[in-house]
Amino acid sequence: MENNVSNICNFVKEIKKNDVQVINYVYETDEKVYLAWRYSTYCRLHYVIGGKGIFKSNYNSYNIEKGDVFIEFPAQHYCIENVENLEFAYLSFIGTSAIDVMDNLGITVHNCVYKNVEKIGGIWVDNLRLNEGLISLASEGILFLTLTEIGKINNAHKAKNISEKDIYNKVKKHIDDNFTRVDFSLNKMASELSYNPKYLSRVFVKNGESTISEYLNSLRVKYAYALIKRNISSIKDISYMCGFQDPLYFSKVYKKTIGEPPTQTIKDLKK
Repeated sequence: MENNVSNICNFVKEIKKNDVQVINYVYETDEKVYLAWRYSTYCRLHYVIGGKGIFKSNYNSYNIEKGDVFIEFPAQHYCIENVENLEFAYLSFIGTSAIDVMDNLGITVHNCVYKNVEKIGGIWVDNLRLNEGLISLASEGILFLTLTEIGKINNAHKAKNISEKDIYNKVKKHIDDNFTRVDFSLNKMASELSYNPKYLSRVFVKNGESTISEYLNSLRVKYAYALIKRNISSIKDISYMCGFQDPLYFSKVYKKTIGEPPTQTIKDLKK
């Protein structure tokens, strides 16, 4: 085999055709409809196309924004508040095993909002204007692809079973080991650790005493001071050795942290 990919065969559990059935596929534009408290007789799977809002249930309130997925359960009270140009679409579905399907995937009334699921956003948006002949087929595909993605997220969380404090320590160690890299960035670190950048930022602030950027700069400035004490006096060399791409920005950060520009520290240590 040219691409060296082994053959993969997965047996699929039989599902009765009418066990899960999509009722409608809606791009909601009437704020009055979703702002009022209500309950649905269906399960509803929502995808946030743009903007920001708040999804409220009789259990909790959740901030939602572009790329998020959230689920309504039958006979539970809900409302959705538009905070900033909120746009979303939803699929309503029923079936004797609809709740069982979601239970098996780890989707419950207490675990019903999923952040940054943007990889499935394209199929939600692209298929909104299909004709009647294709919309039924497309909506079922969108439903199961989205549920599959949520299942993968829940499985990953179960497999890792890592507390936020563990994640904080993991991020802190990664910064400690890599702060001198000129190409270091939050997005690159998140990719290397397989987390969402916004999530890492939130966890770091919640469990530490500074932002990721503040902690990174503090390490770099401490290292810069150590280099100056070793008689390295070139601002350009020091900035690059500490991970800064721009010597002017390095000097600005150094002065903000130490209280004086690096040139003054160099002069003082020479005296």
